Amino acid sequence: MSQRERVLIYLKTNGSITALDAVKDLGIIDLAGRVRDLRAMGHEIKSVPETVKNRFGEPCRIVRYTL
Repeated sequence: MSQRERVLIYLKTNGSITALDAVKDLGIIDLAGRVRDLRAMGHEIKSVPETVKNRFGEPCRIVRYTL
């Protein structure tokens, strides 16, 4: 199974994915690249910016991808 397929199945199953989810659950380092590939294939994937706290309690920005 390709990384693109894994990301698409994850999105359909879980509703969204972040870069941390991709690394932990799928072993994918370049989530943005796989999302770019899927968009080029015609899949409508939205980018939703979020602010979360890192392990030091500091705010940082991430992107959550959704279908």
